[in-house]
Amino acid sequence: MAVTGGHIRDTVMRAGFLALICCLSSSAFPRGDDGLVQVRAEGYADGIGFAARRRAVEAATRDAVAQFVQSLVAREDAAALEPLLGDPGRYVDHADLLRQEDRGDSTFVEVDVYVAERSIQRDVAELMLPRLGAAPEVLLVIGEQFIQDEVPAVIEGGIAEQALIEALGKKGVAARGVDAVPDDFSHPELLGAVGGDVETGGLFARAMTADVVVLGTAVARTTAIAAGSNLLRNEAAITLRVFRAFDGKMTDALSSRHVVHAADPRAGGRQALRDAALRLAEDARVSAVITVLGTRAEEGVQLTLERPGTRARLEKVLGAIRGVPGVAGMEERFYSDRLARYVFQYTGPMSWLVDEVRDRSFDGAPLKVMRVVGNEMRLSFP
Repeated sequence: MAVTGGHIRDTVMRAGFLALICCLSSSAFPRGDDGLVQVRAEGYADGIGFAARRRAVEAATRDAVAQFVQSLVAREDAAALEPLLGDPGRYVDHADLLRQEDRGDSTFVEVDVYVAERSIQRDVAELMLPRLGAAPEVLLVIGEQFIQDEVPAVIEGGIAEQALIEALGKKGVAARGVDAVPDDFSHPELLGAVGGDVETGGLFARAMTADVVVLGTAVARTTAIAAGSNLLRNEAAITLRVFRAFDGKMTDALSSRHVVHAADPRAGGRQALRDAALRLAEDARVSAVITVLGTRAEEGVQLTLERPGTRARLEKVLGAIRGVPGVAGMEERFYSDRLARYVFQYTGPMSWLVDEVRDRSFDGAPLKVMRVVGNEMRLSFP
């Protein structure tokens, strides 16, 4: 599928990026522009004086890192991250002592600890990717413009898209491009998703079957280096916004620039785009894993049903699930005849849910269990 038309301006790209920063800043821990996350923690140590204060601050630092690490995963996965807490200081940029009190023979401190978010996320992703049970499924939709007089295009097999698909595949992440988007999405809708606001991107993400949706813009510009020189300066700039597909929440923003000097502007622009994309591959892998972990950390069972068809058939499936002891509070997150998402509370084993729907037919169509990992359950009609 090749999509052209519209115009992705730099201001739109910046607006999307800044909107994501604002969205992320509203999370549990304040986040600065320098990549540091502020975590407030308390610490105690036996004794009074300078040495005791130092030990109390160290205890608070460890607690702050533990808080942030544990916020990234489901409760049952937290034990797997204990190795990261052996040397928490490597994740700490600095700490501000807010309060110190002598309490009997002990020292109490309250500290604001500034931790390196990306470093922690990278190590969490490294530990947890093999434990996910299934490789994260990532959908990439990127609007590219690599010659100045061309309009932006969402192209099947685009330069940045292909570079990221190949690199992510080597890193254990299953990525697909715009060819995986249902055909009923129009050209303007695709361009609107990659260049639009947070809400538009989130709505698009919820309609996709992937675990993670990455919407991006990639622009290459060519300028002369100097009068009389046959070399041109080709600069590529890529911005990616990462969305959790289940609820459309934006979870990250990534950006990269790369310059290639070449006489041929098309070849130089293509190489600059590819190199800029490859520079983002590792951060994109980390972001995909962290996004999937965040989905699994949410309360309740997250049900995705592919090709549910009519509301009547969907309600029969939901009725069967509601009949399992321990199921309560079925909440719809998204519905179309192609995809439905629900979240519900459940106190029993996942095997009971699987047994209720396995090898059953609804309105003459067999329902297949595609994946059950943690609190996620994916079903599909043919």
